[in-house]
Amino acid sequence: MSWVNDEAEKAKQEDENKASYAQSFNEQSPGIWNGLKHKIAQDVEIINRNEDLVKRRLGGSKLHHQEDGEGVKIVKDTYPAIYLTINSRGRFIEISRKVVTNGENRRTREEREVITMDMELNGPIVLMNEAGEGLNIADASKHILLPLLHTNLIK
Repeated sequence: MSWVNDEAEKAKQEDENKASYAQSFNEQSPGIWNGLKHKIAQDVEIINRNEDLVKRRLGGSKLHHQEDGEGVKIVKDTYPAIYLTINSRGRFIEISRKVVTNGENRRTREEREVITMDMELNGPIVLMNEAGEGLNIADASKHILLPLLHTNLIK
């Protein structure tokens, strides 16, 4: 009966590992999300202070940044206008972009992507884009905001 006891011990260990993972993730993820929101706010402020970027990339109008209980909203109101929403959804960060073009052929298109929060057992949380590339908080902010400055990067 020793193999049965071994299997019971493995099952117990797996349950303990899952509980430890969940606890560690739940302790770290709010800090990652808050750190990302803070970095995004900082980067938007830096972009808005850069007169050259505002003139050349944003059509002369600064970005509008708003945080609410749900997440972060950023608006580029010159055409093509972009309405960017970033929300925490547990194990991933959801990024939604609504792009509106101007003129006779006005079009609206929406795209979504996620940045996944993952971690090794009892390790730090790692942010991963859809291509599987690891991102730190600064890289994630850049990944999210760069399409506002380079509308050709939007799919």
